[in-house]
Amino acid sequence: MKRMRKNTQHKWGRRTRFGSRPGVQTNPINITLYLGAKSHRRYKYPNIIYSLHNAGTKPYLASIAYTDYMTCVLIRVLRFHNGREGCQLWADAKYVNYVPDFCHFAYSLLCGTIKYHVYNERQCKP
Repeated sequence: MKRMRKNTQHKWGRRTRFGSRPGVQTNPINITLYLGAKSHRRYKYPNIIYSLHNAGTKPYLASIAYTDYMTCVLIRVLRFHNGREGCQLWADAKYVNYVPDFCHFAYSLLCGTIKYHVYNERQCKP
């Protein structure tokens, strides 16, 4: 993972499926997201990740709870399901099949022990 500059934004498009629970998914849809990172208040480096479904819409915010800037990032999603918070653990492509133990430890410590594994290698290939 690269360290991001203070305020960045990237356009990302993909045909994908969404689901709120394991095994429950929608039909494939085309989606274009604008993803970015920005600094909140007095932070020197970006600590907030945001996404926009369309340019000019209200951003969907998530805070970075932990990252080592190389293997994984733990994201606290502010409005996940029914207004409750949730967490996401993202791994760099090199580590996606073997996420280091300290990333799982950080997830358990900061987010609890309930986990849903949603990565699907076949669907996530570029």
